[in-house]
Amino acid sequence: MLGRPTPGLCSSASAVTVGVLDPPERHPRIPRWLDDAAALSWRLLVVTAGVIVVIYALAQVRLIVLPVILALFATALLNRPTRFLRARGAPAGIAAFVMLFGSVAAVVVLVVAVAPSLAGEFGQVDDRVREGITEVTDSLSGGPLALDRKDINGALDRAQDQLGADSGAITRHVLSGAVFVGEIVAGALLALVLTFFFLKDGGYMWRWLTGFFSGPVRHDLREIGDRGWSTLSAYLGGIAVVALVDTALISLVLIVVGVPLVVPLACLTYLGAFIPVVGATVAGLVSALVALVSLGPLEAGIVVVATFVIQQIDGDVVHPLVVGRAVKLHPVTILLSVTAGAVLAGVAGAFIAVPVAAVTSSAAAYLREKPRAAPT
Repeated sequence: MLGRPTPGLCSSASAVTVGVLDPPERHPRIPRWLDDAAALSWRLLVVTAGVIVVIYALAQVRLIVLPVILALFATALLNRPTRFLRARGAPAGIAAFVMLFGSVAAVVVLVVAVAPSLAGEFGQVDDRVREGITEVTDSLSGGPLALDRKDINGALDRAQDQLGADSGAITRHVLSGAVFVGEIVAGALLALVLTFFFLKDGGYMWRWLTGFFSGPVRHDLREIGDRGWSTLSAYLGGIAVVALVDTALISLVLIVVGVPLVVPLACLTYLGAFIPVVGATVAGLVSALVALVSLGPLEAGIVVVATFVIQQIDGDVVHPLVVGRAVKLHPVTILLSVTAGAVLAGVAGAFIAVPVAAVTSSAAAYLREKPRAAPT
């Protein structure tokens, strides 16, 4: 009797055991999509924080970062003719020296020959632009739109105050007399020296740097580097040609229409072409304002239409032919990249934004198409 279990006691114990092992769900389970979204959000926050830290660290050593970027861009432009000289039997050091200092000498001669006459003409361009803005303001306040002149002047004053505040903050942050001049000189010299060594030993330096990693990682890094370098070279070389074509066509239009100050406007157009979308738009606007003040609304309208048509030819014909498929970026990506670069680093950021986006896109394309078994 003692060895036989009591039926009521067994059923009670079983109920307790079941209750402990399988507790009823009092709360509904978290949906899978919400769990995935939370995990992705945390990862995005960590990546964003890492990017911000890297940008802040690079900003603290701008005296090194900016010369390195300039040297890489100059090397991308001069690398192909340097390789041409080396293929013809020139030693690596001689080929790099000839291309680098030949280019520097050509730029210096051009600046010395043209700068004195351009200095006064750029001042005239500034005066004509201000007069053009005044005429546009008068038209908006007295034309069919009948906008309130106080609102227009208030908006212009706020824009000027904001630009003045930004430039003053930048000036206070960067300018410090001889220190600023010393940074410019040191940065230029460092960029020249780096460009020479990149042209001479760039391939060896890259192989040495990637040699610290294991086989699969080393292969991926070298492949990404090769693709990124090809993209950067194609972009910079192509955009230089595209800028030259745009400048020639727009200068021809300005000469035919009879717009004065063609030379400074052509220089502004060429430099603006290196900042896609925004640069060409600003240069065309300046040319239209000069035409408006000097000739009249009809000529200004011709300049605007001609600039628009040339930009369409550039985007649909010249750019695809010159740059080819090496740089595949949607116009929205270009616009957002330029805007982000300008917000983060001003004109310099807008200038380097598209090359950085193009190189990043090429690296992402390789990682997306990466074969499963990479050679060691």
